[in-house]
Amino acid sequence: TAPPKNLADSFGLAGITQFDTSSSATSRTTNIYHATYTPGANEIVLFFWGCNLACRWCYRQKNIYSLMLEEYINVPNEEPKNWASPPEKFLEFDQVMQLFEGREIKHVVMEGAEAALDPLYPEIASELHRRFGTQNILLTNALQLPDDLSHTDSVEIAFKAIDDNLHISYTGKSNKLILENF
Repeated sequence: TAPPKNLADSFGLAGITQFDTSSSATSRTTNIYHATYTPGANEIVLFFWGCNLACRWCYRQKNIYSLMLEEYINVPNEEPKNWASPPEKFLEFDQVMQLFEGREIKHVVMEGAEAALDPLYPEIASELHRRFGTQNILLTNALQLPDDLSHTDSVEIAFKAIDDNLHISYTGKSNKLILENF
């Protein structure tokens, strides 16, 4: 699936003309490849790449961009015929912070695939608290949580199945660790 034609306009983030980095990753490269901004809610959603489950119904593997973007609003909710290509570029840590400059953001939703897998997650959450006073919300499968959740205000866990055998059938992994992390 190709990204929206004009990313900055689609995200409502005026003044930001490029969201991706060069193809060379650095130690400051995050797993963030996409962001959406909802001005009325004063909310930014950060989309992280990578997951530690293999859910049979994973919509993120079918379309890696937000289904709330204008391009997708009137598109029928049909099963895609092909898998989406993974993102080609990711944001550097400083570019993530630039998304928030000059905006009154109250909430940041960090979702995936799986945001908890980003080694820079604790630093991202800490810096968002310190610089912008945001409420940080982690949407996670809870198979692996970040070492430091002190700057995460809410952790929302998406249980796939309570029955372990069913969970394994749906996701390829046991839910035992997820239940321990709950």
